[in-house]
Formats: sequence, C-alpha cells, structure tokens
Amino acid sequence: MTHFKIATLFISSFFILQTSFTQSNSSGVIIYKSTLTASIRAGGGSASQQVNLMMELAVFGKNYKITATALPSPSSTIQFGDMKLYKYYDAATNATYSITPFRNEQYAVSNPITVTDIKETGKTKELLGYLSNEFICSYNGVPAKGWYTKQLPATISAEGNLGLAGMVMSLESERVKMEVEKIDWNVSVKEADTKLPTGIKKMTRQEFETMRKN
Repeated sequence: MTHFKIATLFISSFFILQTSFTQSNSSGVIIYKSTLTASIRAGGGSASQQVNLMMELAVFGKNYKITATALPSPSSTIQFGDMKLYKYYDAATNATYSITPFRNEQYAVSNPITVTDIKETGKTKELLGYLSNEFICSYNGVPAKGWYTKQLPATISAEGNLGLAGMVMSLESERVKMEVEKIDWNVSVKEADTKLPTGIKKMTRQEFETMRKN
C-alpha cells in the first residue's frame, strides 16, 4: 500500500471535530487517543487492521487545528512511522478540512460525516473529573455510543457536530474508538496557527477523488 493510500485511509476515517465556545477568544489544547479499524486489501483478500493515533487539538475561538500522529500498533501489519496528518475546522465556512497531498501539491479537502438518531440514555459518570452524560447515535449508518460533558467551555464532538450541548469525552463504534486523555485551557494558542494555510485550494472529497482518478 502506498503512502498516498495510507494517508487516504487516515483522512477518510479521521475524526471531524466541530467547536463552539462561550467566548470568542477561548483557547487551549485537547489530547485524544483513538483506534481506527479498517479493512485492508492485500494478497487478493482483505483483513481488519487497527491503527492507533494521538490527536492534539489546538483551539482558538471557533477555529482549531488538529495534528494526528500515528502510534505503534503491535497487532497491525502496517506501521506508519512518524507520519503526521493535519485538519482544520473553519468556522467561517462551517467545514472541516483535511490537508491532503497529491502530485506535489497540498489540498484542503472537506469530509462530511453523517450523525443521526442522537439520544441520551440518562446515565452519568465522571471522566477526568467532569460529570458526563451517556448518549447513543448512528455514525455513518453504524451504531455508536459515547459520553459528553456540559462542564467545559466548548462543544466539541469526535465525529462532526452531534448537536450536544457540551464536549464529547469519548465515542465508540465498531470502526472507531476514541477518548480524551488531557484537557488544558491554560495553554496559549495563536489564532494564525488554527487557520488554513494561505493560498491552499479547497475542494470536496468527491472533487478530490475525481481529480485523483484523472
């Protein structure tokens, strides 16, 4: 599998995050750890592989930049070394973009996620010291469940805007498992670091795939 296909696997499975803050100048850093399960084709067949990621989310106001770093995955035959991937949430267009390389160029590719049928179960527990509520939903047609808290100054979700009045602390489906490991609102984040690079071309996932096939 080429590095481009590996990057495409990450990007298509990657967490899309939406943010909304009580103050326009809120800033901080959130660390997530996640495991992605994907079917990899090899030798005329396919097999499930797990990929571990650490994601650092740098937030300023309503924008953020997320840096994903591959972690060692002993159970996987695919190792990604020090590969890093980047995403940006742009509040002005209400879209999340993956920085995607192709033919020595960089593109900002939007990746919509479908999340429906959100319901709270009524269960609560503490996560990292924050009282959290359990919810269930459908993520791209796959049942998922998670926990979110109203005790943080942001609404951040692991897989798009889930419509919850708080920050998602964990989310799990048969394909994705993620949880927050660290939250620090005392870290200073520069606004410029959370914005898309100047001059980069934006396109939808469908537009990018059409260009790649031509």
